[in-house]
Amino acid sequence: MEKFDESIKEFNEEQKLAIKSNKNTVVSAGAGSGKTKTLSTRYVRLIIEDKMKVEEILALTFTKKAAVEMYGRIYLELHKFENNPYARKAIDNFQNAKISTLDSFCNSILRYSCRSYGLRPDFSIDEYKSKKIASDIATSF
Repeated sequence: MEKFDESIKEFNEEQKLAIKSNKNTVVSAGAGSGKTKTLSTRYVRLIIEDKMKVEEILALTFTKKAAVEMYGRIYLELHKFENNPYARKAIDNFQNAKISTLDSFCNSILRYSCRSYGLRPDFSIDEYKSKKIASDIATSF
């Protein structure tokens, strides 16, 4: 079984700060800079050191591809610590992990509480109109 502190030696100081943070954390950097690896390692730390459950952690990304990659990386990272009882429980319950895109998460909140906003549960989002509105707003800046 690998010790957690040994698993983060390869990270730079900023990445280590993100991994060890006990606050809501946003990681923003260019492609290939290690964002997914940093966030995946942070997720595992929350389970191993803070004894959180997968149901208590929310991980959001911007793209479906990134969400799928993060899901897989976290699952594989947890297996490095499978002798740890908290990691073992997380592996067993990983189907309950909340790892998704920001859009998907917001959509689930709206679907759950749509009646509070005067919407029917079978509402749909007009992707074309949404992109047009975003483009119009961005162009005005």
